[in-house]
Amino acid sequence: MKGRKPKTTAFKLLHGTRKSRINPREPKPLGVIGEPPDWLDDVSKDYWRSTVASMGLAWTAVERGPFEMLCKSYSRWRQMESELENKGATYYPKGVKEIVISGTTKLVGEARKRPQVAIANMYYAQYCRMCAEFGITATARTRIIGPEGFIGEEPILDDL
Repeated sequence: MKGRKPKTTAFKLLHGTRKSRINPREPKPLGVIGEPPDWLDDVSKDYWRSTVASMGLAWTAVERGPFEMLCKSYSRWRQMESELENKGATYYPKGVKEIVISGTTKLVGEARKRPQVAIANMYYAQYCRMCAEFGITATARTRIIGPEGFIGEEPILDDL
C-alpha cells in the first residue's frame, strides 16, 4: 500500500484528529503485554523489562509477537557488535605476507570486511524500523501530542 502508514486510533486521539476520521468500530485488544517469554535470551529479556517498564502502558497482549521480534533483533545486534569489538571490523584472508620494515611488522594484502559487519547492519536496520513502529525512538515520540497539562509520565492511554 502506497502512502503514509495509517495511525492507530490511540495516536489519532492524541494528535487531535477529527472524530469523523476515527473508526468507532476498531477492535480494542485486551490484556497487558506481560513478562518476556522464556525462550528469549537474557539481553532480550532485560531490554523487554526496561522498555515495558518505561513505555508499556500503551501496549497490549496483541503486540507481544512484534515486540518479541524487536527485543530479539536488539539482542542479535548487540551480539554482532560484541563480536566486532573483539575481532575488529576487518580481516586479512589467507595469503597475506608479513613484511618487517625498519623494525615494524606490516601486513601486505587486501583487508576485507567481516561478515558480522553486514549482519550487524541488517539487525540494526530491523531494530530501528521496529522502534519506529512502537514509538520508542525520540523522533517517533515527537509526532505524538499529549493532552493539556501532560508532563510525559502520566498513563494517558488508560482512558482511551
